[in-house]
This record gives sequence, structure tokens and C-alpha cells, in this order.
Amino acid sequence: MMVRTWLIVVLAVAAEVSCGTGQNAGGGFSPQQSGPAPLRLDQGDSGRTVGVAVGSSFIISLPVDPTVASPVGWSLITPPDPSIADVSGNRSGSGVQLWTFRAVGPGTTTLELEPPGQGATITEAATFRLIVSVT
Repeated sequence: MMVRTWLIVVLAVAAEVSCGTGQNAGGGFSPQQSGPAPLRLDQGDSGRTVGVAVGSSFIISLPVDPTVASPVGWSLITPPDPSIADVSGNRSGSGVQLWTFRAVGPGTTTLELEPPGQGATITEAATFRLIVSVT
């Protein structure tokens, strides 16, 4: 009988460990998912208005020249209103630059990115422009 009791206890503990309880070490709830996937945008979305919810993220993927030894990426020439959206990441690799933004409060804001090497010769068509409506 003692062996059967230990076997039941061992199986119950193994099930608890493998399935998880949704609790962290401190006893509080720990969600299994971090929310919906971020909205993904690219150069073809320039000029659009997009809607996102407060707390969500959106990622803009823009091309960079991977053959340049030290690629210079896109520059944020018109940042979004920081009370509406903020930059939460910016990285380059494999011929693209990823700008990640987080919606922090309700409202509408505009952001613009300038392609590498444009400077004073920038044209309206070359910039990436996005209007973001956060609800």
C-alpha cells in the first residue's frame, strides 16, 4: 500500500510540473501568453493609417543594404507623440531594419523614417510615413 501511495504522489507532482499551474514562485498568477502578436508593417504600408490597441506593439520592417560593411539604417525624423506611442526597439540584420513601437495611450500620431544616406537630398516619396491611431 505504501508503494502505491508514493506512486500516486510522484505522478501528481510530475503532472503539476509538466502542466504548470499558472503560478509563479511567489504564488501570483503568471500568464502563459504575452498577448496578441504585434502588427507587422513594411515599406508598402507607407502612407497608411493603422489602428492599434493601447498596450500592443507594431513592427516596421524596412530594407537596408547588407553589402555595406557597417550599414547605416533608417532614421526616425518625426518620432511619434510619446504619450501615444514610443520606440521599444531598433535592430538591423539580414538586409532589414526592424523598428518596434509600443502603443502607450489613446490618440493619433504620425511617425516618419528617412532611408539611409538621404540627408538633405531626401524626397517625400523616399520617406516612410505612418499615421497611428491608438484606442
